[in-house]
Amino acid sequence: MQSKPDTGQRENLVRGNRRSMTGHVPQSRKAVVDRSEGFGERLLGQLLDRAHTMPPQLIAPLVAEEVRRIGGRDVSILLQDYDQVMLVPLPGRGLMGGDPLPIDGSWAGEAFVNETRVELPVPDGIRMFLPLLDGSDEVGVMALTLNSVDDDDRRLLRRLAGLVADMLVTKNSYTDQFFLSRSAANRGAEA
Repeated sequence: MQSKPDTGQRENLVRGNRRSMTGHVPQSRKAVVDRSEGFGERLLGQLLDRAHTMPPQLIAPLVAEEVRRIGGRDVSILLQDYDQVMLVPLPGRGLMGGDPLPIDGSWAGEAFVNETRVELPVPDGIRMFLPLLDGSDEVGVMALTLNSVDDDDRRLLRRLAGLVADMLVTKNSYTDQFFLSRSAANRGAEA
């Protein structure tokens, strides 16, 4: 004849069953996940956090500020004009202005048309042209200069360019600035 479990044994059985039913994993078996913020996450997170409440006309200057944090300079955000022949620089504090660049025959245009990063050695570093892609939509190009470039820079800047494209597309519905910039090249050609 089998004896009944005493109260302590019964409690252990219940706890054991409860553990198996709830999926509880003993502390000794839990994997430790490092959720501390790395440099790239911090950079992209700060940009995202600040852009969330920022007016659209300050997005491009904010991007220039964040690029400076990683040692970048001479930042331009170039948007495709409505005739699809020029890349027009957005104006703003910390951004490199200048004339619109032709899509055909420019390094920025090559990055735009081929949807790929272009790296150009220049006397003071590497000039990078990164396509601003929102899904399959080409928004424009982000251009910047770094002293040197490694794979970590490339990965971070690719992600930054994707975030910038998403922010520009999202904020576009709240302002005429992007429309005016994109149509400025057309007005200049008509003059």
